[in-house]
Amino acid sequence: MLVNPQGGVIRNITAHVEGDYPLIDAHASVLDLDKVSLGVEELKRTGNMHDFFKHHVKFNCGTVQPNLAVMQNQIVPCDMTKSSIRFKIEWTARNGRWTQYVELKRKEGGYDFYTAVQRGEEWVFENPLRDSIPQRSDGKPDVFWHTD
Repeated sequence: MLVNPQGGVIRNITAHVEGDYPLIDAHASVLDLDKVSLGVEELKRTGNMHDFFKHHVKFNCGTVQPNLAVMQNQIVPCDMTKSSIRFKIEWTARNGRWTQYVELKRKEGGYDFYTAVQRGEEWVFENPLRDSIPQRSDGKPDVFWHTD
């Protein structure tokens, strides 16, 4: 998914496939990682697991063909006052499950966009490539999914 934050929401979200095969009956569940604690608080308060998922935005993408983008109508709220906006996206389709991580880092006039897709233990897609991401003092890429 590509994101473009404006006015406290992300609009014009697209789903696309990097690879040779389509995703059939693709669904995505997007969680703003800054809202995880809200879901936990709701669950503790009500005891209802559905309340934990109130802050997930769900997408039904249908069939997504390789190298073609599918525009989504939903919007994803985000806190644009933060220097970094972070999402975890759980993808499911007939042909498997993936987890996508997205981080937007504020810069003058906009955001730098970083994403990676993991299937099982394998990193199957990174944009930009890991070697192109600025590094922390420990030498690891400065994105939240590389904390180990």
